[in-house]
Amino acid sequence: MASAIRLMRTGGPEVLVLESVEQAAPGPGEAWVEQEAIGVNYLDVMQRNGSVPISLPSGIGLEGAGRVTASVLA
Repeated sequence: MASAIRLMRTGGPEVLVLESVEQAAPGPGEAWVEQEAIGVNYLDVMQRNGSVPISLPSGIGLEGAGRVTASVLA
């Protein structure tokens, strides 16, 4: 089972929740990427604390490197 860091509201680091997510088959134009490294930068912090608005619920981490393990062409 995979994991994801989610936030349901803005605030400090305490609003981050580690959740298990079920791996679903990708739909058209989507891919499943197994992340090897994930970057969290200042923009992620600003989104988390509410300085840069984002739709909630959401996740953090806009940068990543890994390998595509499943994909479906559009």
